Amino acid sequence: MALHLQEISYVTRVPPLRIDDLIDDLKDGTKMLALLEVLSGEKLPVERGRNLKRPHFLSNANTALQFLQSKKIKLVNINSSDLVDGRPPVVLGLIWTIILYFQIEENTRALESLGHTFGGSASSLESGGARSGGEQKKAPEEKRRQGAKRAMLQWVTNAIPREAGVEVKDFGPSWRDGVAFLAIIDAIKSNLVNLVAMRESSNRARLETAFDVAEQELGITRLLDPEDVDVPRPDEKSIMTYVAQFLHKYPEPRTADGSSTLAAVEAEYNELVTWLMKKTQHLEHLQQTKSLPLDYSEYSSFKREFDGKLPSLEKLRKIVETQSMISITADSWREIDSLWNKLEAQTAEDGEIEVRISLRYWLWLLDASLPGDLGQVGEWLGRAEALILSDDIPSAMNEETATIISRKLEEHKVFFADLPSVQTKFRQAVTSSAAQNVPPEQLDNMAQRLEAIGPSAARRRIQLKFLEHKCCLIAFLHLTETKLRGWTVKYGREEKVQQLLEQYRNFVSRNRIFQEFNKAYIDMQRVVEEYKREGNVDQRESVNIDRFMRETGERWKNVSMELRCVQSMLEEVVAYWRRWNSMADEFDNWLDRAYGMQDLSEEDKMEYFQDVSVWKDKYQLLGDTVSFLIATCEDQVAHELKERYLRISTRWDELFPHVKQYMHAGDILRHRKDYRAGIEKLQGWLRNAEAVLSSTQLSSTEKIKAYGEQLQTLQKEVEGIEDLFKVVSKKFQAMIQDLSRDEVDRIMNTLKKEKEALVRVRALIPMQLHLFHQILVQQESLEAGQTEIKHWLDEAESLLASESLAGGKDSVQAQLDRHKAFFSRTLYYKSMLESKNKVFQSIVKSVDHSEGIDTDEFRQRMTHLNERFVRATQQAQQSELKLQEALRCWHNFHESERTISDWLQKADKLIAEKHIDTKQTVESHKNFFEQVNERWIQELVNAAQDLRKCLPPDQHAPVAEVVDRLQAKWKEVLSFAPLHLMRLEFRLDETTFSQYLKEIEKEIHAEQQAFNRHEDVEVILARNKEFFVERGTLPETERCLESMGQIAASYAQWQPSDKNLQGAHNRALAQYQAVNTKISQLQQQLQMIPAQWKNYQDKFVEMVKWMDSVDESLKRILTEVNSLEEFEKERAVFQVNIPGEMQDGGLRNAPLG
Repeated sequence: MALHLQEISYVTRVPPLRIDDLIDDLKDGTKMLALLEVLSGEKLPVERGRNLKRPHFLSNANTALQFLQSKKIKLVNINSSDLVDGRPPVVLGLIWTIILYFQIEENTRALESLGHTFGGSASSLESGGARSGGEQKKAPEEKRRQGAKRAMLQWVTNAIPREAGVEVKDFGPSWRDGVAFLAIIDAIKSNLVNLVAMRESSNRARLETAFDVAEQELGITRLLDPEDVDVPRPDEKSIMTYVAQFLHKYPEPRTADGSSTLAAVEAEYNELVTWLMKKTQHLEHLQQTKSLPLDYSEYSSFKREFDGKLPSLEKLRKIVETQSMISITADSWREIDSLWNKLEAQTAEDGEIEVRISLRYWLWLLDASLPGDLGQVGEWLGRAEALILSDDIPSAMNEETATIISRKLEEHKVFFADLPSVQTKFRQAVTSSAAQNVPPEQLDNMAQRLEAIGPSAARRRIQLKFLEHKCCLIAFLHLTETKLRGWTVKYGREEKVQQLLEQYRNFVSRNRIFQEFNKAYIDMQRVVEEYKREGNVDQRESVNIDRFMRETGERWKNVSMELRCVQSMLEEVVAYWRRWNSMADEFDNWLDRAYGMQDLSEEDKMEYFQDVSVWKDKYQLLGDTVSFLIATCEDQVAHELKERYLRISTRWDELFPHVKQYMHAGDILRHRKDYRAGIEKLQGWLRNAEAVLSSTQLSSTEKIKAYGEQLQTLQKEVEGIEDLFKVVSKKFQAMIQDLSRDEVDRIMNTLKKEKEALVRVRALIPMQLHLFHQILVQQESLEAGQTEIKHWLDEAESLLASESLAGGKDSVQAQLDRHKAFFSRTLYYKSMLESKNKVFQSIVKSVDHSEGIDTDEFRQRMTHLNERFVRATQQAQQSELKLQEALRCWHNFHESERTISDWLQKADKLIAEKHIDTKQTVESHKNFFEQVNERWIQELVNAAQDLRKCLPPDQHAPVAEVVDRLQAKWKEVLSFAPLHLMRLEFRLDETTFSQYLKEIEKEIHAEQQAFNRHEDVEVILARNKEFFVERGTLPETERCLESMGQIAASYAQWQPSDKNLQGAHNRALAQYQAVNTKISQLQQQLQMIPAQWKNYQDKFVEMVKWMDSVDESLKRILTEVNSLEEFEKERAVFQVNIPGEMQDGGLRNAPLG
């Protein structure tokens, strides 16, 4: 690329074009186009002429950019106006893009020349006999489509052996440690570097070694230094330029992976092509003989064999897509891809006959041959898949194609409207008897395809919608570009240019071209988003879509810019035509009159021709105008313009020598006019400068900056004013011969006075500028400090004003913390204020020697700031003391309030307790109320008095309310405490009494149950004695009842109106009397039992004897009685012997208690 870089400086042309300034020399576009012609070897159209204008520059720049875009070079954010305006980043970026493109093109050709592109030689493909008929098309150079960065990165990846353990992901940080450079050198020529040993070195050492070895051993020019690369983000362009030398000089390093050799890939390619040809011919034979098997198992076997070849196809596809060192030519890949698609797809074209030989057609034939509804579903499914797979859309993206796509979209919608009914029919047919003879595998295949056809149809619908919008958008652009080409031709006369301008306005303005395209582009973006979301778009297609949208946007950007340029160009041409038409006629008329004036007297000619210099200027303007029109108009019109201008020029050249001497009279008038204008401007500037220099208002940074800007303006203008003075002096010298003595003296005095003023101003400006810079720095520092201190003082005063002692302890504590935190920076601001006072004194000292500068405002602001600071700090100290005292008072008050409130809450809680059943609880209540401290209430009152002294009067009421409330509550609780304790003792005795009663009732019940069960009376009596006598239950019960009576009587004396305790005592007394009655009855019952029990035992013995006699009588009757009479006799004896008690009920009615 060294040659290319040199060609930027000297473009090979006759005469040669030299570029001295890369930015300015490329503005008109002519040298840019010349450079592209040299690099590409192609001829490009260019606008030339002596008087090129901006529209011509834009046209040339557009030609260059369109040429680069035609080479598939991405131009991001680069347009013709940027080049014409000379924007350095854009121009340098474009030059870099051109260098990269043409350099990678050279390297690609170097790689191809080595025969490493698979399929490049005849033997690689034709030896297998796999080529089909037809003319071969020239393969597009795939590597040109890759970006320079990606192409070189792929070359580096392939060049470095895998065992080197080096991974290069970019042209930046991956190269910083130098290992990648060493690995490339080792891959090109082994044993030049010790890669293992160099890994132990530093980055700089590795880089230095790599650059030296590459230069000395491989002839790679050293473009980089280690310090250029050993940085966090190395420059990618510099590294790419350096690595490109390796690619250019050594495009074929040693192959790193033997498994990917050319022979292995070629063998696999030939094997796949041979298999595809063989199977294609086999299917062709079956189709021609109409002997395609209608057995689904044969199709399945063929399909499995076909799918088994898919890995080989994908491997070859990957080689094509990755652009590895061993690749496949486009023609070779197109051949194998065509064979594969021919075998897989629906149809293949053979002349004018459509030959159905594909696997898919075989499957459709199998489905359509099924019986009944299954066959109809299979036929519909085949048509549906054929419709989805059809790609007979014209490649030309125009309105006709958009119409075709729109028609296909409607047909698609109509056809697939039957999908739900077909799916229903299939589900019904599967359950019918006809489906029993169909292979289940075929039915499953149909079910899967029917399930997938819906999403596929939706994807095709959105794809057609996308293509329709794409065609419309491209057609829109094409129409606009066609119109644009009609407006950028050579122009005719004014009427035709006006017509073109009117056509432009009709097309662009009335049709609202810019708005309509933006609307269409936004609609396209919406469709693209829908297509990507619902169209199952793969990554490659997504990239292509994004590229189309990006290129379309850039294309419209260029077109829209050209449209606007065309409008400007047409309007400019119309303006030049109008100037030419008016000035040419005017000039001809003046020439006609001028020729007639040559016979007049000298005085008349002097008067007439005094403005001949004005007509001379008009003549020059007329020449510029006709030059522009000649450059932009058609040849015939340009020739006519040249002829007329030549006639005017000839007449002017004949006339001017005879009348140029009369220019002097006009010159005198112009000199006087120019002198007056110049001296007025000079005097105006000097008076303004003197006013500026005498300014006294420098009390703020804004005023000082404004003063400095005025001084700098004067500094810039002073040289121009000196030149103006010289011009005025020359004008005076030019007209001095035509002035009187008095006028000369007056003008000389004026010039002398203004010269002295100019010298004085010239001398004062640097001094004032020095003073300005000195004061400005100090004033900015001073005002910055003043602003910060003022801001702090504002916040301080606001904080002090907002502080309040009311609100409670937490509020005061928060205010005190905020106060301390804020005023902790007081020393910092005090130091800053002292520093700014010193700066202020320095400023005052600097301006004291300058006359007229007023410092009173300075002093007043600083004095006010100091006084304000002192006042704020004093108030802060006082406020802090008040806050601390208030905090102490609030703390004491809240502590007393908390102590009393806690005691009262506990007292309320104890008083509210309902279930007191233990003596310990009662004792705890007594202890609580006996330990009350009267000093607490006094401390609360004292704390409240201290707090009221701190608080403002309007805050005293809440504190007094708290004290009154707590005192009232305190008195209430203390007066209620004795009654509460009496109730507690009464309830405790009542509970104990109730418990004793329950135990007595339980014992009575248990003894009564034992008695009813006729248990041993002695045991019952012993139990009765143990419980009622020995245990002492009754005395304890009576003690509780007596205590309850005493407490009830005492409570009635304290609280006569409350009869609850007395009523409870009366109820307890009644309960005790009832229980006593039960105890007496039980004891009486138990005492009667012993006498009755003896009578019962005697009767029981008598009964036993009687029962024994009964047993003997029965035995005798059974053994000795033989007749009825004997039986009656024995019965009478038996009845006589029955005891009287048995006749009355026997022992059952014997009394026992």
